[in-house]
Amino acid sequence: MRCITIKHIFCRKIVSVFIFFILMIFLVVSADAGEQQCIDVSGKWTVTDIIDLSGCGGTQSIKNYIMEIIQKDCKVSIKGEPQKGEVIGAVIHWSKITIPGEQVGSNLILEDAVSPVSGNKTNMHRRWTWTDGTNSCPGTAEGTAIKQSSKDIKSALTVPDKTHRDQINKDEMFADTYNGNSPLQNDYFMPFKGAGPALHKFSGKLSISSTKMSHKILWAGEKVGTFPAFKAKFFSYNDHLVPLERNMLLKGEDSTWNIILAPGRIWTEPDDKVYSRASFPFTLVPSGHNFSQTHNGIATFLFNDKQVSALRFQIVQEAAPEEKFDAWGQAEMKYLPSKLQDQIVLTQQYAKELKDQTPIREWSELEQTYDPEMLEKIDETKNQKNITLSGLIIDDVVYARPCQTRWGDYPYCGQMRHGVYSISKSLGAMLSMLRLAQKYGDEVFDLKIKDYIDIESNHDGWSNVTFGNILNMAAGIGNVEPRKVSRYVEEDSSALGRRFFKALTTKEKLKLIGAFGNYPWEPGEVFRYRTSDTFVLAVAMDRYIKSKEGPKADLWSLLTHEVFQPIGIAHMPVLRSKELKGERGIPLLGGGMLPNLDEVAKLVKLLRNGGKHQGEQLLSAKKLYEAFGKAKASGLPTGWQLTHGETYYNMSLWLHPYRSKNGCLLTIPAMSGHGGNYLILMPNGITAFRFADGREGSLGTYDSSGLRKVADYIRPFCEK
Repeated sequence: MRCITIKHIFCRKIVSVFIFFILMIFLVVSADAGEQQCIDVSGKWTVTDIIDLSGCGGTQSIKNYIMEIIQKDCKVSIKGEPQKGEVIGAVIHWSKITIPGEQVGSNLILEDAVSPVSGNKTNMHRRWTWTDGTNSCPGTAEGTAIKQSSKDIKSALTVPDKTHRDQINKDEMFADTYNGNSPLQNDYFMPFKGAGPALHKFSGKLSISSTKMSHKILWAGEKVGTFPAFKAKFFSYNDHLVPLERNMLLKGEDSTWNIILAPGRIWTEPDDKVYSRASFPFTLVPSGHNFSQTHNGIATFLFNDKQVSALRFQIVQEAAPEEKFDAWGQAEMKYLPSKLQDQIVLTQQYAKELKDQTPIREWSELEQTYDPEMLEKIDETKNQKNITLSGLIIDDVVYARPCQTRWGDYPYCGQMRHGVYSISKSLGAMLSMLRLAQKYGDEVFDLKIKDYIDIESNHDGWSNVTFGNILNMAAGIGNVEPRKVSRYVEEDSSALGRRFFKALTTKEKLKLIGAFGNYPWEPGEVFRYRTSDTFVLAVAMDRYIKSKEGPKADLWSLLTHEVFQPIGIAHMPVLRSKELKGERGIPLLGGGMLPNLDEVAKLVKLLRNGGKHQGEQLLSAKKLYEAFGKAKASGLPTGWQLTHGETYYNMSLWLHPYRSKNGCLLTIPAMSGHGGNYLILMPNGITAFRFADGREGSLGTYDSSGLRKVADYIRPFCEK
């Protein structure tokens, strides 16, 4: 999902890039300034930014984050960013800089600024201008920064002795109080040296109490809140701890967070005496959001046949460009041991899930065959620090780099839930249409929206819009640019678009959609990026299947039973609209899917196999070929320019032009999501993936060239 239009520059994704580059500043007098030419300002800084967007039609935005200053002699820079300056005495002088925007031809111009010192605190005022060459708008920024002291700077600690625990030991876990002051290295949540099989089996219900989360904000504008209270049944299978309601979005109590549970491990360690240990991965999802923001964590506890310790947890990674934080704590927990109903069947189901998992191998296996320096180019982007996971799928085998967190590699990498944002348009909306086309006929692409949704509007623009038009982002509806222009245009950042994202119910969303205008061209003629159109399509598809299957039919349930489960995905969590009286909402296919790596790999395999699984055609082969099978660009031009030409858009896929190392010019279908998420199906059978959460407009966020370069290197796209 992208947010780039000048008219609506105040959308929060654009605000992020302003904040990130504008407010850089920060000094502390670490020596007598009178005795040296410049003071030392290197280190990490806690920054609060206030951005005035009134000149661009917006309001005020406040953000908090941490940045690192690099200093050599008297020259300074921001780690990973182009802004540079010079320290003269006790003042930093920042020079004027022009930063290229994500939209072709757009720039953010930061004027000269100074930042005087006052103890360990500094303030700065800076003017900026955003322009696309034709239009422009001005703004100002006020920043305050305080340098972190050495005791505030927490690095990902190494485990000092993996034989005997100095953290998360038995005494801590059964203590009446918890006083942890930071997260720990993730290895503390896994077996230590000398660990053996669990002394006990686990079967029963856990009741976890809500508790305040200690936290450190890295880049966030909202309070972190409390860890959610929830109840869940678990059972053990060999050394696995298995949640009964795994991979499902569970409603949290006494909290603004919902939670997804995934299978973990059980074991025992010598110092625990009569107890066994367990850990499991989880994902927190904000309950009031319409997009796939995820915060991944790990939890651990001790248990025997009758009781459990408290639950220690930490959240150390996210797919949330605007909400980055670490959080940790210890929650009270109760255990009700019992044999679960149908436990034998449940065990057999889980054993089958393990058997059907996609092989996931370490990246180092590829390095044994191919040049490690060439493979390293896969993440050759200035967005590298925001990449959580990347890799390749080669011949149905996943080769994955480690899942990176701020506190070491994530030990449950295959279980990590990724907020993929607009990749949902491809893996959700497109896949749904392909299933409906296979089940009911390819004519579903020609069905008209008006026959299934009565959108109240003051124009007749929706009269001829088809399901297929919306999948192509070509409804012909909108307010931003009434001319047919060659540049990229999207409407998610408009005032009306932002109101759509905040609306919770289907009724509210459709009312706002009806307020969009009608462009002076027919549906299917011009590409305009609007996530709200994907919601219209989801509603229309849901009502279409109800007309076929009855009022209890549901789009996501159909996709789950007829596509996901046959290929081995028991449950795929998705966000839905929030309806009154507890009614089931519409799946948010514009940006609400929360897949893990195994699920992505299974869906890729289905697409690569022409929509067929074990001899059964699940997706329309004809429409799938139209989406992926053509060698040259199809669909509509987007105005989005890459190195080798203009990107086209077809059936929720971005078609990237790419000139291979051997000189042939190809069109490569890609799925793309906010933050720099990518899933790219290469013409050589390799699929590249990247899960990231870079801020909108930051340099490198949408640079996917490294993914194509490495795939082309391993298996050349064409002969010389």
